[in-house]
Amino acid sequence: MVLAALPYVNSLGNGLVWDDNVQLARRPETVPSLGSIFGGRSWTVLAGPDRDGADTISTYRPLLILSYVFDRWASGGMPFGYHLTSLVLFLLLVAALVSLAWEITPRRSAIACAVLYWAWQPFLTESVSWISGRHDVLLALFLVVSLWAFLRAGRSQGFARLGALGLCVASFVLALLSKEPALLFPVLLFPIAVEFPDRLRFSRGEKLALAAIAIALGGGYLLLRVRLIAAGNLAGGQEGIVAAIRAAPLAFGKYLGYFHVLPRPSSHHLHPAV
Repeated sequence: MVLAALPYVNSLGNGLVWDDNVQLARRPETVPSLGSIFGGRSWTVLAGPDRDGADTISTYRPLLILSYVFDRWASGGMPFGYHLTSLVLFLLLVAALVSLAWEITPRRSAIACAVLYWAWQPFLTESVSWISGRHDVLLALFLVVSLWAFLRAGRSQGFARLGALGLCVASFVLALLSKEPALLFPVLLFPIAVEFPDRLRFSRGEKLALAAIAIALGGGYLLLRVRLIAAGNLAGGQEGIVAAIRAAPLAFGKYLGYFHVLPRPSSHHLHPAV
């Protein structure tokens, strides 16, 4: 854990940059309420309705905002507190990856080398060292925990199995509230279940139940998000609900576009002045 944190420790002394100055530089009396956090566009809630992008940046990430509210309460709005939380969340992600790898292979040395190699990748700097990039860490953390719980449930019995499945579903919900691509997670579970049929001993009834839960959660999230983004908040009547239902399939199709970039390495370009 210490080795994984080394490349990012220097970020603790950093200040606010780029979107941080818009999302976090708010007066104490303007701290958002829970109603606005879960019932409004995240960029508008953080930056305010008069900022550029209030009508065009369509994000719904209430868990990210809650983490900022906690940082403001714990550190009084000092940048150090925000950076410390981001680093702690990243270390929790590293620990979750180790646990996930342990479910797949008992080779401790291979696990340590692989996770440490991943943790030191330069492309992670933005997500860990930039406060506004925290949503990526939250998303990855809860998806890894959900996948770990899914694998654990596949080889458990009784209450341990139910507990693991409950953790899997709860972590998936938290991932949805962190960043939108989490919606595709159940689709990724299908090839995993096909690849490891002997290790994931789910009955037909359990598979149908898990599929129904995933469809219900994903569909409900899509309807909520489409309705919220279209109106700017959750207010509205029957016409708004009908419009959300009609727009949900198109929104899901856009999310499927993420699969197009999964097999391809990310392109990270340095600023020309660097």
